[in-house]
Amino acid sequence: MSRRSQGFTLLELLIVLVILGITISFTVLSFGLKNSQDDLKQQGLRLAALMQLASEESILLSQELALQFESNEYYFLNLKKDSWLEISNDPVFRRRKLPENMLVELSVEGSDVSTDENSVERIYFYSSGEASPFTLTLRTHDAEFSYQLTGDSQASIKHDE
Repeated sequence: MSRRSQGFTLLELLIVLVILGITISFTVLSFGLKNSQDDLKQQGLRLAALMQLASEESILLSQELALQFESNEYYFLNLKKDSWLEISNDPVFRRRKLPENMLVELSVEGSDVSTDENSVERIYFYSSGEASPFTLTLRTHDAEFSYQLTGDSQASIKHDE
């Protein structure tokens, strides 16, 4: 009686490797795909966190801070000697660009603000703990998705879930 050797054949190993390769490629592709709604939410959450941090920093450092939007980007300002200067040396409050397909609609203290080059409306964070009441809406160019942030005069920021 001949005994069959134990182990896998080369064909069985190749089939397993092909199945593993297909599974891994689908997994990588599914993680790599982002949709516009996820981008809006990620940008909105980042903005909410940065604004909350700016509010806290203004209180801790007794400095007035502001957030300004321009067409496709936003940045923070600091009040120094009666003029607002961009914060450029801080990695947290650096200038940030929004994705190309994203639009910003801003309403500060109830009045709509355009975010073109001529606009100087800002969201202010005061050292007293107060802030400009605002409504900020991020939306895609096709207006399919939107994400909204609102802030009150006590610097409490709420956002979509």
